[in-house]
Amino acid sequence: MLRQPVFLHPLQNCTTRLGYAYWLDNPDPEWMFFVKGLPPNGPRTHHLHMVEPDSVLWERLLFRDYLRKHADEAARYAQLKYHLAQRFFSDREA
Repeated sequence: MLRQPVFLHPLQNCTTRLGYAYWLDNPDPEWMFFVKGLPPNGPRTHHLHMVEPDSVLWERLLFRDYLRKHADEAARYAQLKYHLAQRFFSDREA
């Protein structure tokens, strides 16, 4: 659980200089969530998730790695994401 780790302060200094804010109200204690454009300072444009080295969340990188190795699947996925972004342009969570 990463709610307020000891190493948060140095990370906050680094991420703040890059324009990110630590989202203290993040409802998921499995990761620390840094946001660029955290409301009300603007629209959210980027975010960073920081997790413990043994977190199951690292498994999400398997999908990324798969797409990197399979260009045809990556192109299909990109097309799907593009169409979904057009269809749900005002629904960031979709």
